[in-house]
Amino acid sequence: MRQLCPDVIVESKKNNSELVKSVRTLQDTENRYIIVFDNSFDNLQIVMEKKRLKKYVNEKENVFLLNIICFEYLLLEFKELIEWIYAPEDEFLQKRAKAIAAKLLFDLTRNTGFEVSKGILGECWIKSCCEWDERQEDDICGLDYNRLSVFDKMKRIYEESSLKLQFPKVGLEVMA
Repeated sequence: MRQLCPDVIVESKKNNSELVKSVRTLQDTENRYIIVFDNSFDNLQIVMEKKRLKKYVNEKENVFLLNIICFEYLLLEFKELIEWIYAPEDEFLQKRAKAIAAKLLFDLTRNTGFEVSKGILGECWIKSCCEWDERQEDDICGLDYNRLSVFDKMKRIYEESSLKLQFPKVGLEVMA
């Protein structure tokens, strides 16, 4: 968010219940608030919290709910994901070919600078190429020949995912 919309202040809550409570008790009518809430369709508690959250958002003129499934889904739907993670000659591209169609983001990205798991976001997502401190000489990726700044990475993810459709719906503009 800092890369795409630098004027936006990001604030996190301890858990979903705290987020719902914060929106319910929000008195500020001057600022605009954009809520990002991971959807979890298989957890009844989260479904109920999302329902309450939507109710409170609809009661406020300056609060908007960004309609995304989850962070992981944004990365999985990103059209250039495989090309970024793996160089064409990378042996992992062949070894994980079935994971591309069948497994989750972690299986695709483990042991790479683009690793994504609970609590871990690989340095290649949040740094310009190749500022990865622990990069080994044999660490290669699909961006080795076309290195990108972190802003360019985030802009491409934005352009090639549902964020491009969702940001304008809540009034967010991405820096050019």
